[in-house]
Amino acid sequence: MTWLLGNDEGARHGGFVLGRLADGTVPAFASGHAQYERRFADDSTTHGGTWTGPGPGAPTGPPLALVPGCMCGWRGPDLPYDPAGGRCGNGTCYDGQAVEAHRLWKAHARTALLADIPAEREGHLPAVTASA
Repeated sequence: MTWLLGNDEGARHGGFVLGRLADGTVPAFASGHAQYERRFADDSTTHGGTWTGPGPGAPTGPPLALVPGCMCGWRGPDLPYDPAGGRCGNGTCYDGQAVEAHRLWKAHARTALLADIPAEREGHLPAVTASA
């Protein structure tokens, strides 16, 4: 899953969650000659989640920590992973760390997008922040 803000048309600030293992690494996989970090997708209906990417070489257990990330290269702080520590509301449960990862990424993306507004367009700032 990749998160986008409504006004981020080029997806320069697409957010996601990585998983960090106990040895401090973020697992990766090769596709052709490129190396990609494995994302960790929380399951919003049960406790736990799955590693993305091709199966061979995928970790068999959960991450030690979740790391919010952005396509621009930004990485947030490690959030200790507790698959049983969810937040529930309106009949839906979420792993609490994924909610916090999304909040941190969204704050990053909004700040980065607002910084990209040219000075001559600052008059439109209220409209941009209202739609973000």
